[in-house]
Formats: sequence, structure tokens, C-alpha cells
Amino acid sequence: MIHLLSPIIFFALFNAPQTVSWDEAKLHTAKNETYLSQIEKEVIYELNKVRTDPTRYAEEYLTPMTAYYEGKLLKRPQETPLVTQEGVSALYETIEVLKKTPASSALKPSKALYRAAASHVAYQMKSGSASHYGKKDDPQIRIEKFGEWDGNIGENLSFGPATARDIVISLLIDDGVPDRGHRHTILNADFHYIGTATGPHPKWGYQCVQNFATAIKEK
Repeated sequence: MIHLLSPIIFFALFNAPQTVSWDEAKLHTAKNETYLSQIEKEVIYELNKVRTDPTRYAEEYLTPMTAYYEGKLLKRPQETPLVTQEGVSALYETIEVLKKTPASSALKPSKALYRAAASHVAYQMKSGSASHYGKKDDPQIRIEKFGEWDGNIGENLSFGPATARDIVISLLIDDGVPDRGHRHTILNADFHYIGTATGPHPKWGYQCVQNFATAIKEK
């Protein structure tokens, strides 16, 4: 089964300070993968934080953001106000969902999923597209080009945010996306493997493609 999700265009988000360190040895599963850039490693680390402790993630990184909304504007100190579609209500919803979500396992990096994601980053970099569909492919075709998968697969696209935490939080909030598909994919306990690629985008400045799988074997 493949679960395809619509792309999201979001913004940089407030980073709250941490008081207690996260378990890097357990959660930074891609730290030593040489084929990944630093931000790509950090995206996986950030995904693993929220999956393994959703409540803590909400309290440390999302709750402090509520103070910076005025209506549909996100107004952070010394930054240009940013217009959201739903305002703070989507953020409050995300916080409540995370607090009710059971912990799931940390994702392991997959080179096959990374290669599929990187191929789409390269395509969108040249075409300016912001879609799950390439000229002659879709997420399933791309993943199957590089790996043999089992169970379920999924894909998240982010356009705009340029740091790992901003990317993950924007997908969790899913502002303007009625089914919150990106959030569901991140929190899906059935996924165990992740491939993520990032790069510039001619229209939105920065992009991140994330591919997920229950199981994957590189070709």
C-alpha cells in the first residue's frame, strides 16, 4: 500500500531551548551515514525525537510558539510577520495530538529511500515542480527503482523551511492541509525506515523530500 501526501509550503519556526539532552546515541541514527548532508542527518534525528517522545516534543518545541501568533499572523521578534492559513488553532491541535500519541520506534536510514528522495529533489530543482509526481514517475516508481519494499511506503514534501526542526514542525502542524497527511506519516508506527534529501528550489527557496517504508532492501 502506498500513501501519497500533498506538499506543504510553510515557514521557519521558533526553536525552544532544551533543558535536558535527548538520547543522541539512540535517536541520531543517521549520524555516521556519509552519503547524507548534515541537515539531512538532522531531519532524521528530529523525526526520531517526535516519534519516540511526542509529548516532550510538543512541550519543548511547539508550546512556546503559541505566544507568537496574532490572529493568522506568526509574529516573532525581529522577523517579518508570516501569514498562516489557520492561525494558532492548527498549532494547538498539533500539541494535543502529540500529547495523545503513543511513542513509536526511531527510524533507521535507508540509502535506497535516500536515492529515491534525492532523485526527486534534483527533478524539482530543475523543473520548479512542487508535486509528488515527476515527469514520468511517482513515489512508488522512484522507490522501486532503488529498492524492494514491503508493507507500506509514504512520502512527505516540504517547501520553504531550511532547518531540520523547521521542516519537521511545519509538516507536523500541516497548516492548510485538511487531512493532516504529513503529520500522520511522521507519526505512523508502521514505518521503520527513512530516506530524506534536501536542496534548493527555484520558487520556494528550499525543499525537503522524505520517503518512508515499513521495510526496504537496496537494489
